[in-house]
Amino acid sequence: MVPSLVSPGSGALGAGGGDHPEPSRRARDLAIAYAAIAAVWFVDFASGIAFDVSLSYVFPVAFTTWRVSRRAGAATAVVSAVIDTLLDVHLGRYLAAPSPILWNLAVQFGLLMAGVWFVDRLRATTRSEAGLLVRLGDAHRRLELTYGALELEVEGVAAIQRSLLPPAAPSLPGYELAVHYASSARAGGDYYDFLPLPDGRLALLVADVSGHGPPAAVIMAMARVLVHGDRATHASPERLLFALNEGLAENILLGHFVTACAIVLDPATGGADFALAGHPSPVVVRARTELASEVGEHDGPPLGLGPVAGYRRQSVALEPGDALVVYTDGLTEARSPAGEMLEEAGVLSALTGGAELPASGLLGRLLDRMCEQLDGARNDDDVTIVVVRRTRPPIASPA
Repeated sequence: MVPSLVSPGSGALGAGGGDHPEPSRRARDLAIAYAAIAAVWFVDFASGIAFDVSLSYVFPVAFTTWRVSRRAGAATAVVSAVIDTLLDVHLGRYLAAPSPILWNLAVQFGLLMAGVWFVDRLRATTRSEAGLLVRLGDAHRRLELTYGALELEVEGVAAIQRSLLPPAAPSLPGYELAVHYASSARAGGDYYDFLPLPDGRLALLVADVSGHGPPAAVIMAMARVLVHGDRATHASPERLLFALNEGLAENILLGHFVTACAIVLDPATGGADFALAGHPSPVVVRARTELASEVGEHDGPPLGLGPVAGYRRQSVALEPGDALVVYTDGLTEARSPAGEMLEEAGVLSALTGGAELPASGLLGRLLDRMCEQLDGARNDDDVTIVVVRRTRPPIASPA
């Protein structure tokens, strides 16, 4: 009987296992295949000896192999080869000894079985690829969910980090202050702070943690805790950096470090004492000459690398109209699509001739120059810029 040609355990991938066709669909497909065999047999019988259509049996054999199983395809090949050979004998196509009949049966059965093997391999490969696509789709959806969760976590870290930064620049008599902060990732490693002193002076700290993302943000938060935990160091820029280095060297994550510039502004004299820890030198824009130039020397190692003997205090005097600009290296390392960096020369060029601008105007010049350098590209580093400008005293109106 036809249904016995496929055992209940034979799956869609044959003996190799796989999904099992539904019994109703399997019976229907077998009925279609054997109806096709009957049709081929009838056409061959009706044509007599003039026309042999035995090769047409390959179609129901392939259909059965693909739709039902390899075992069903093999059974269909046996049936096709046997009935075709019997028909050839009946129609008298073999007039010689019986050996050609056996050879014909063997060759036809071999060809049909080769077709079964080929179709079964093709089906197995197709279904394997389909299964792989399903698994890849599932993995992609899981990655999207994981990425979404990570994005929420990173955004949460970034929100906490931004809350640790000053909400606005403080008011300092005789000075204008302007600040720009932007992280390359949602959570960045740049840090700036304003630390008012009891005698009316103002301490300013700009720092840059190596790396980006949550690890850098954690170190930035650690630095803020250390800074605000020891207010006695705020009055001296070199003491502030020394204390901060001691705290970070004991707790910083392996492979990370922090560059920093600490400044103490004295509004009474216009003096600015500063110290550097591997950080870019501040830039002074002189109102008298309208020229911009770097001040100070890169003489202090970055924070967090280990114990240091100390940091050196340096000084610069700001005349009315002069401006002091402190930034992180995300500004000078802004790259054009061709890979060219803005560098210190680009910063000085942008600030030169802007002495009459307010602090916000000088900041705008730098940002415009950086955007021009990037030319639509994304900056790979965090950028912090602080502009401090000593204002000119108002001109008294004549009596």
